[in-house]
Amino acid sequence: MTRSALFALVIGLGLGLQAGTAAAQNVGGFGALADQADEPIRVDADTFEIFEENKLAVFTGNVVIVQGNFHMWAPRAEVRYGEGGTTDLKTVDANGGVRIEMNGQTATSKRANFAVKDRVLTLLDNVKVVDDDSTVTGPKLVIDIRAGTSRFAGDGTGGRVTGIFGGG
Repeated sequence: MTRSALFALVIGLGLGLQAGTAAAQNVGGFGALADQADEPIRVDADTFEIFEENKLAVFTGNVVIVQGNFHMWAPRAEVRYGEGGTTDLKTVDANGGVRIEMNGQTATSKRANFAVKDRVLTLLDNVKVVDDDSTVTGPKLVIDIRAGTSRFAGDGTGGRVTGIFGGG
């Protein structure tokens, strides 16, 4: 498998936005991730390394992932895959400060994880989602792309979810 083939397929499959993704209800914002299925994917990074023995691909330095109107920025993204290579992706982890923009919403967090088979995107640590007239913050945000749902949660140690809606 060539690096360029892995590069393209890892991100396409890893984000779970390729054709064949179960259609999520379009609840606007990040709930519309499944709608990006047919869009080409562009990934830019300062470096790209493959660690075959660990089944790991690592993108570092100003990582930018774009598909349709989905944009993600992070200093580092790691893609873990199974025995089937790029057809057997397990997880995509971005860390070091993640920013995601889509459909008028912006989300930030310290880390993000995408569980490929489950089609679940999780933002962790200091999560903040902002749109035109609301802001929600909390320790954790789970977006189930297949179901078209989003759920903020506290961390069980005093970290709570806070929402500010409307105001104008």
